[in-house]
Amino acid sequence: MEGEETVFERNYEDYLAQLENISIESMAPNLGGKAEEGVIKIPLFGINHEISVSGITDPSGNKPTYDVCVVLSKYL
Repeated sequence: MEGEETVFERNYEDYLAQLENISIESMAPNLGGKAEEGVIKIPLFGINHEISVSGITDPSGNKPTYDVCVVLSKYL
């Protein structure tokens, strides 16, 4: 059905909303990442991903697969 959110999309949005409650900048050094202006860059399997309340992206600026989004969200 068009316009209907999937469970995956709802979970992804929930993970992003949870980021609003944490300090990305203070967590970055402990997680092996770098933070700038509300965005944390974390390597996963040799690929740097950017995570912020706006979304999770790979180096090309695309949203990674759902499993990568879950792993990175739970890691934070």
